[in-house]
Amino acid sequence: MTRREKEVQAYATALLEAVVEETLGVLQHVQQRLQEDDRVREILEDPGRDVAEKYRVLTEIVPGDTPEAVKKFLGLLASRQDLGYLDEIVRHAREVMATREEEERVAEVTSAVPLTGDERQQLEAKLRARFGENLTFAYKVDPDILGGLVVRIGDTLLDYSLRSRLEELRQRVQMLV
Repeated sequence: MTRREKEVQAYATALLEAVVEETLGVLQHVQQRLQEDDRVREILEDPGRDVAEKYRVLTEIVPGDTPEAVKKFLGLLASRQDLGYLDEIVRHAREVMATREEEERVAEVTSAVPLTGDERQQLEAKLRARFGENLTFAYKVDPDILGGLVVRIGDTLLDYSLRSRLEELRQRVQMLV
């Protein structure tokens, strides 16, 4: 896999995680409003109310920048009398995310020269502090990176190689010329 492909994957994963967190935040906000505002709760939980009215009330209580898909999801829950499931939906989504994060992951470490036992120990401690204890490590040597390290954990790429630094410098110089 090329560096570009790895970076694209890392960005895509970060985007998905950000969208999920933002969506869960909106859902929690709506649940809180349902608990605090009797008028809103009565309208949204009344099976005799028009779906359009419920959707209008929902759009009043969600933050203004809420994506339309999230509003429609909430509208679906309201139309089916399932807004009471919000707490459980948010909790289950967070559990799924946590399970995904807790799965044992492999840290693929590439160095220009073999790392000593002490270097490996220090690197493993730092990576576990940042990414969690559930890491295993796979080491390989690639003289083409010239120096430094490249670490890949799932979709996350940490490129501290001399080769990438030189490439960045070359690109900056080309922009100046």
